[in-house]
Amino acid sequence: MSFDSPLDQAVEVNLLGPVRIVQTLAELGVAPHLVAVSTCYVAGSRRGAPPEEAVDASPFFVDVDWRTEVDSARRIRNETETDSRTPEHLRDFRGRAPGDWGPPGLPAWPPRPSSCAPGGWRPDGRGRRGAGLLAGLS
Repeated sequence: MSFDSPLDQAVEVNLLGPVRIVQTLAELGVAPHLVAVSTCYVAGSRRGAPPEEAVDASPFFVDVDWRTEVDSARRIRNETETDSRTPEHLRDFRGRAPGDWGPPGLPAWPPRPSSCAPGGWRPDGRGRRGAGLLAGLS
């Protein structure tokens, strides 16, 4: 379990995973009860029984179009992937590769510790855009 996944990956698993399960069940013609519990509830410090209320009755409820948020998360990923392939970034990656992976011709595994930073390469922009998207929801 990871609590620092890239936004698009977290959306694919935590939001679209249950959606796909419901769609598959509907296609199969079955309608069991399904409760999806977000991982945001597993690391809290609250004790005792949780209050039960309709989601939209909570003071923390934010009414957003989740499909638009999914599209935004995917767009940020695509923009970041495209940005990572600009000549400027490719030159930078090529310049850093010997320090991260060693000289050409040597086995690339195991990688050097600097190339194993949590999350891999994340440009500053992607982190800001993902954080901005999340901040808009809170």
